[in-house]
Amino acid sequence: VLALVFCLAFTASTDSFAAGSTGANRKVLTVELASNHIDVTSGFEGAEINIFGHRRDKYTNVAIVVYGPEKTITIWRKAKILGAWVNRYSVVFKHMPLYYNYAIGEGDIFSNSELMQKNGIGLSGIFKEELTEVDGQDVDVSDFKEALITKNQRKLLFPSQPLKIKFLNDYFFRVSFNLPPDAPTGVYEIKGYLFKSGRLMETNSTLLKVQQVGLNAFIYESAHKHAIIYGIFCIVLAAVSGWFVGILRVRP
Repeated sequence: VLALVFCLAFTASTDSFAAGSTGANRKVLTVELASNHIDVTSGFEGAEINIFGHRRDKYTNVAIVVYGPEKTITIWRKAKILGAWVNRYSVVFKHMPLYYNYAIGEGDIFSNSELMQKNGIGLSGIFKEELTEVDGQDVDVSDFKEALITKNQRKLLFPSQPLKIKFLNDYFFRVSFNLPPDAPTGVYEIKGYLFKSGRLMETNSTLLKVQQVGLNAFIYESAHKHAIIYGIFCIVLAAVSGWFVGILRVRP
C-alpha cells in the first residue's frame, strides 16, 4: 500500500520530466524512508529499514548506502612474548561506521571498484583517511581491515554482499535493509547515489534515528549521564536485595 502511494505521488512529476519541463536545479533522485525512527525496547529483535525512491531519468544507475553512527575502533593482533600471547600490534580506524550496508541497481558501473571506493560504496569505501598504526610499523594493514570486516559480518552489522534495488517500474524503486538486534543506537544516514554515463551526477541523503525508549532508555541514560549516582544505586540495591533474601531464607 505504501509503495503504491509513493508510486502515485511521483507519477505526475515523472510525466512532466518526460515532457521536458524540469528546472535547471531540479532534483533527479529522491530517496525517502517509510519511517524516520526505530524504537529499541528491552525485547528488541531487530527491525527493517524500508527505503523508497524515485529517479526522473530512467537511463541512470542508483545505489543506496546506510551508514550507522561512527566511532574510532582499534583492532589488535597478538604476538608471543616471553612464552605468553599478548596484544602486540594494533591499527586504529577513525570515523568507522558501527553499522554499514548498501544496495545497488543494474549496470556495469558498479564493477568499477575505484569509482565505488571513491564514493564510499562497498566495504572498501569505508576506510578513508583513517589509519594510525601503533607499535607495529611493518604490519600488514589489510589483515586488520579484514579482521574488522569479518568481526562485523558475524554480528550482521556489515554485509557479505550488496543487496539489489528492486525497481517497480522504470522510475520508482524500493529496498529494505535488516537492522540486527545488536545494532548501535544513534543517528543513521541513508544516502542515495545517481550515476549516468559512468559519472556521479547527484546524491540525496536523509536521516534515521535509532533510539532506546522506555525502561531501557532510562537505565542507559542514567548509566551514562549520572554514572556515580547510578553506581551507588546499584550497590545499595544489591545490598538490600541480599539482606531481604537473608530474611526470607528458612533457617534450620
